[in-house]
Amino acid sequence: MRMNFFVESIDRKIWNVITNSYLMPISENVSPEIEYLDCVAMNIIVSALDSNELLKVSECSSAKEM
Repeated sequence: MRMNFFVESIDRKIWNVITNSYLMPISENVSPEIEYLDCVAMNIIVSALDSNELLKVSECSSAKEM
Protein backbone atom coordinates (compact mmCIF):
# COMPACT_ATOMS: atom_id res chain seq x y z
CA MET A 1 0.00 0.00 0.00
CA ARG A 2 2.81 2.43 0.83
CA MET A 3 4.52 1.63 -2.48
CA ASN A 4 1.25 2.34 -4.28
CA PHE A 5 0.92 5.76 -2.64
CA PHE A 6 4.57 6.58 -3.22
CA VAL A 7 4.56 5.65 -6.90
CA GLU A 8 1.25 7.37 -7.61
CA SER A 9 2.53 10.51 -5.93
CA ILE A 10 5.28 10.62 -8.55
CA ASP A 11 3.04 9.79 -11.52
CA ARG A 12 -0.10 7.66 -11.78
CA LYS A 13 1.01 6.45 -15.20
CA ILE A 14 3.95 4.71 -13.52
CA TRP A 15 1.62 2.75 -11.23
CA ASN A 16 -0.43 1.77 -14.28
CA VAL A 17 2.71 0.45 -15.97
CA ILE A 18 3.51 -1.64 -12.88
CA THR A 19 0.02 -3.08 -12.51
CA ASN A 20 -0.92 -3.48 -16.18
CA SER A 21 1.96 -5.77 -17.11
CA TYR A 22 4.15 -3.86 -19.54
CA LEU A 23 6.67 -6.23 -21.10
CA MET A 24 9.68 -5.26 -23.17
CA PRO A 25 8.55 -5.01 -26.78
CA ILE A 26 9.39 -7.53 -29.45
CA SER A 27 8.34 -5.00 -32.07
CA GLU A 28 8.75 -1.24 -32.25
CA ASN A 29 5.03 -0.60 -31.62
CA VAL A 30 5.41 0.40 -27.95
CA SER A 31 5.52 4.11 -27.26
CA PRO A 32 8.73 5.60 -25.88
CA GLU A 33 6.71 7.08 -23.00
CA ILE A 34 5.63 3.61 -21.82
CA GLU A 35 9.22 2.35 -22.04
CA TYR A 36 10.40 5.38 -20.05
CA LEU A 37 7.71 4.90 -17.39
CA ASP A 38 8.66 1.24 -17.01
CA CYS A 39 12.29 2.24 -16.44
CA VAL A 40 11.23 4.79 -13.82
CA ALA A 41 9.02 2.19 -12.11
CA MET A 42 11.86 -0.34 -12.04
CA ASN A 43 14.17 2.29 -10.53
CA ILE A 44 11.64 3.07 -7.80
CA ILE A 45 11.18 -0.60 -6.96
CA VAL A 46 14.90 -1.37 -6.93
CA SER A 47 15.55 1.63 -4.68
CA ALA A 48 13.11 0.26 -2.12
CA LEU A 49 14.65 -3.23 -1.91
CA ASP A 50 17.37 -4.55 0.35
CA SER A 51 20.28 -6.49 -1.15
CA ASN A 52 18.66 -9.93 -0.65
CA GLU A 53 15.46 -8.91 -2.38
CA LEU A 54 17.42 -7.14 -5.11
CA LEU A 55 19.11 -10.41 -6.07
CA LYS A 56 15.67 -12.02 -6.56
CA VAL A 57 14.51 -9.40 -9.07
CA SER A 58 17.78 -8.57 -10.81
CA GLU A 59 16.92 -10.74 -13.83
CA CYS A 60 13.47 -9.16 -14.35
CA SER A 61 12.97 -7.16 -17.53
CA SER A 62 9.91 -5.16 -16.47
CA ALA A 63 8.42 -3.53 -13.39
CA LYS A 64 5.49 -5.94 -13.48
CA GLU A 65 7.83 -8.94 -13.25
CA MET A 66 9.41 -7.47 -10.14
